[in-house]
Amino acid sequence: MFADVQITRTKEEKVLRLVEPLVVNIVPTGLSSVRHVSCVDSETTWLCGNGPQLKLMDRRGKELKTTKTPKQYSISGMSMSISGDLVFCSTADRSVYKMKDIKHIEYLFSTGDFEPCGLHCCRNGDILVSVYNNQRAKVDKFGSKGYKTQDIEIKENGRRLFKKPTFITQNKTGDICVSDQDRVVVTTDCGTFRFNYYGRKFKTFTPRGICCNKLSHIIVADNINNVIHVVNENGTMLSALDTSGQGILGRLYSPSSLSLDESDNIWVGEMFSGLIKVLKHLELCYV
Repeated sequence: MFADVQITRTKEEKVLRLVEPLVVNIVPTGLSSVRHVSCVDSETTWLCGNGPQLKLMDRRGKELKTTKTPKQYSISGMSMSISGDLVFCSTADRSVYKMKDIKHIEYLFSTGDFEPCGLHCCRNGDILVSVYNNQRAKVDKFGSKGYKTQDIEIKENGRRLFKKPTFITQNKTGDICVSDQDRVVVTTDCGTFRFNYYGRKFKTFTPRGICCNKLSHIIVADNINNVIHVVNENGTMLSALDTSGQGILGRLYSPSSLSLDESDNIWVGEMFSGLIKVLKHLELCYV
């Protein structure tokens, strides 16, 4: 027989910790490709594919709302604003729009001679847009009324920060994190270069969708290696979230876009399957 063992805790405290990824939901979207996702809450997300259609779907795959972009151009980036509006951009007309509901889509501003490749709504109301043309690549910061307030383009040594920036986000400390061709570029909120992340152990690295969780981890989709990289705020790789052991449907297949819901679950839009896979990657643990 075993003796009774009592475990006492002098101080019960729970903290969030990174755990092995688990696919907790698979959402069929009816699209051939999911290019962008933006979670509204823990149950619903806006999403789009290659065309002009925007869908609001719940985690069971039910279509709640659908609409099209004003000029029926495809979307190159989108993000939920702090006020709950969906903000999106299109390379075709180099414009940024705000949607309060499917009947009210408002033009905000133009990106001029640059094509907008990605977009992120900041907590203070600013909008970050990654832009590109044949000569230059940069991140522009716009105020909530559409006036450009900052260009982020050049390092202190005079070299260019970006090659062709696409997806973009910002963590809790204000650092700006950008998926840029074969690396992730991280700067301060003021645009000062912090570090590049090149995928560490992987020979090839093609970063796509990017977001930051409550722990300020940088989470980036790698659509070549079919994993999700988790990097800390100083550029150290913490994990490669690999779900290949969870069956054919559970494994990631060319993950393209990412968004975090209110519970910090990662909604992963896949480029070729038309599915969204919801991953749990954090857990409350005793310390």
